[in-house]
Amino acid sequence: MRSTSPNIVNELAKARNRAAAERTLMTWIQICVVLIGFGVALDRIFNVISQTFPQSSYRFNLRLTTVVGLGSIGFGIVLLGLAILTYLNQVRALTQTNYLGQPLSHTPIALILGAVGLFAAIVLLLIFWGLA
Repeated sequence: MRSTSPNIVNELAKARNRAAAERTLMTWIQICVVLIGFGVALDRIFNVISQTFPQSSYRFNLRLTTVVGLGSIGFGIVLLGLAILTYLNQVRALTQTNYLGQPLSHTPIALILGAVGLFAAIVLLLIFWGLA
């Protein structure tokens, strides 16, 4: 008859994987807080730029600051949501009795890279559109 007691090696591996998932989540939270903080602090940066370069277009700088600041805040919130969803999926997989380590899906990576690319494209478009 087969024993139903848990294998201690497997349980220790699950504990290590859960700790690694928690550390990864904490790192993503730090990154997201920095992005959100940058978006909030951008107003102060805008004031310094306006004082340093008074000949520049005030409306362009205000528009650029608004888009980059709000984009940074939104990007931080989206990344935070993706990080939390990934963490919850990893923890849910760890609680299953037939747990096998699974590689990271390409979907979150594609979403993150797409969001970074879109954010960069919008910022560059605004910069070059305002300079033209």
